[in-house]
Amino acid sequence: MLATLQQSKIFAGLDFQRLETIWQRGRTAEFSPGDLVVEEGRQNDHLFVVLRGELEVFLPKTASRLTRISIARVGPGDSIGEYSFLDDQPTSASVAAKAKTEVFKISQAEFERTLNSDSTTGQVVYRNLLRLLVGRLRTENQLLDLSTFAWAKR
Repeated sequence: MLATLQQSKIFAGLDFQRLETIWQRGRTAEFSPGDLVVEEGRQNDHLFVVLRGELEVFLPKTASRLTRISIARVGPGDSIGEYSFLDDQPTSASVAAKAKTEVFKISQAEFERTLNSDSTTGQVVYRNLLRLLVGRLRTENQLLDLSTFAWAKR
């Protein structure tokens, strides 16, 4: 399972010893198909990395949202929960298991303690998180540009 963790975008570039330290400070959790891992609007103080299986990120149907909106599917090496984990705000989407799924999860307190205790680990992981989040922002910007272009062509 450490190999999957090492292949994740967040922990890429860390040596085995540093990865093992992170592994020891977190734990694994299993989810069956349909189980909620994260619920939109709730506080989240864990970072999750998929070890095996598949999760769906979605916006659930609500009184003001007429239908459930699928945002993404994530698999081994992918992570969820970064936004609320970093900014202490409620989660922006829900996440449910699509198949039997195992994740690595680490609490915000343990994560920060680990990164603060080793500057190399902190630099690598925060750089990786920044790249991951900027990549998502760029993708969203491209989608908005396409959407605006399609609307303007009408």
